[in-house]
Amino acid sequence: MNRNEERLTLERSRPFGVAEDLIGGRLDRDVVLAKKVILTADEGVLSAVEAQWCMLDSLQLLGRTVGQLQVVLPEDAPPRFAVVVARAVASIWSLGAISLVHADGASWGDAASVLCIHRPHALAADPVVVGSTGWIAYVGTSLLSGGVAQANPIAALMAASIGVTEVFKQVYGVPADVAPRLVDEYFNLYSLSTSDLTQGPSLPPNPPLPDALLLGAGAIGNAIASLLNRLRPRGRLVIVDKDVFAPENRGTCMLLDPDAWLGQPKAEMLASFIQQADGLSVLGSHGRNVDAIDLKEIGIADIDLVLGALDDVGARRAVQRLWPAVLVDGAINARGATSVAHRFADSGVACLRCTFPEPRRNVSEYSDAERQLYAQRKGICAQLDG
Repeated sequence: MNRNEERLTLERSRPFGVAEDLIGGRLDRDVVLAKKVILTADEGVLSAVEAQWCMLDSLQLLGRTVGQLQVVLPEDAPPRFAVVVARAVASIWSLGAISLVHADGASWGDAASVLCIHRPHALAADPVVVGSTGWIAYVGTSLLSGGVAQANPIAALMAASIGVTEVFKQVYGVPADVAPRLVDEYFNLYSLSTSDLTQGPSLPPNPPLPDALLLGAGAIGNAIASLLNRLRPRGRLVIVDKDVFAPENRGTCMLLDPDAWLGQPKAEMLASFIQQADGLSVLGSHGRNVDAIDLKEIGIADIDLVLGALDDVGARRAVQRLWPAVLVDGAINARGATSVAHRFADSGVACLRCTFPEPRRNVSEYSDAERQLYAQRKGICAQLDG
C-alpha cells in the first residue's frame, strides 16, 4: 500500500469502523461507496434560513458518510444561497464525489437514500425528511409541522445530524433490530424532551458568552465551532486540545475540509475558524493535558463555562476539578450520543467525577483521602477541599 492509499484508508476508517461495529461484520467498501444518495429541498422551502442551515449542515456531514452524493436545489432557491451551496459542493471533503445536479438528472430511481429538508420532494419515493423550527428538531417521512418560531442554528444542526444518521443506516445496511428507523420523531433542545413541543425563548442577537473553555477540538468541538460561527456571541473563549488533525479525523470532524489543516494543531485551527465571528475573542491552546490547565496562563482568571468535548474518562474527571459555574460534557460513540450538565450551585446533580467513576484500581493504589471518602461511601467530589 503506497502513501496515498494509506491516507485514503485512514480517511475512510471512522464511518466504516462504526458501521462494521453495528452490523458485526466486514463491509464491501466499494459497494457502499458506489451507492447514490440525494440531498434536496422542495419548492418554497429554502427561503427560510433554518432550512438553509439544515441543508448546509447535512451537506457537510453527508460528504463524510456516503460515496456518491447528488445535491438537487429547487428552481426557487435564493440565488445567493445557490452560490453558497455550489461553493460548498466544490470545497467539502468527501469519501467519494459530490455533484450539484438538476432534478431531471438526479438518480431518483436507484438512490439508496434521499434526504429532504423540511418536507418530502415530489420525486422522492421514500425520503428521510428533517427540519427544525425554533428549538425543535424533527426527523420522519412527512411534512415538518409546528408553528413559526425564531430560526435557531442549534436545532438545525441537530436535525441534520439525525437525518444523516438515518441515511447512514440505509447506505451501510444497519439492521433494523440494531437501529430502527425513526419516524415522526421530535426533539426539544430547550426542554430536552421528545414529547414537549413548547418553544423555548428566542436567542438574542450576538448573545453574551461568559469566559469559556472548549476542551477538545475533535468531532464535538467541530460542531460547537460551527454553531458559534453562526450564533456570533460576544465574549472570550479558549480552545484546548493536545492533538493535531490527522487523516482519520476526516470522517468525524465536519470542518476538516482543507488539506492545510492536516498535521496542524486542532485547537489553533478551530480558533482561526471561529475568529470569523465578530465580537468573540478566541485563543487556541495546543499541547496541554486537561489536568495541567493553568487558567491564568491562558488569560482567564475565573472560568464560568466549560464545554467538554473529550474522549476519555480520566480527562472528564480532571475537567471537573476546574469547578466552573456550568460544565456541559458531550460524548459520542458508535451507538449514540449523550451530554451531562453540572451547575456548581446545584447540589442535587452529580458532577463528572460521580458520573464517570474511575476505572477499578487496587486498594493499595488509593490515596489516604480516597480511602477515607470511599469508607464513608461518598463520591470524591463530595469533599471539594479534599
